[in-house]
Amino acid sequence: MPSDVMPLTISDITSFAKALRADLLGHDEIPGHAAFLSAIAKAAGYDNHQHLRSATPAKPDPQLTKAKRVFDTTGVMTRWPKQTTTQGLCLWVF
Repeated sequence: MPSDVMPLTISDITSFAKALRADLLGHDEIPGHAAFLSAIAKAAGYDNHQHLRSATPAKPDPQLTKAKRVFDTTGVMTRWPKQTTTQGLCLWVF
């Protein structure tokens, strides 16, 4: 499974470190990656990891970007795309 890069801006690193330390000390053993991601998100001020993910902007789909190049600024198709998947996306306009 590919991992997505998520930017995380922390305004107060001291309170982040204290909250993360307190959360990690509450566990008896080293938490798994999902629990660790949740602890980082909570220390950064989010409810959970999903809340953090929803706050980051999504990357545009590369196929959609290719399909958008076929249309001009008024929305008129200027050419027919070469790739079959891009052709399928362009047909949704009609």
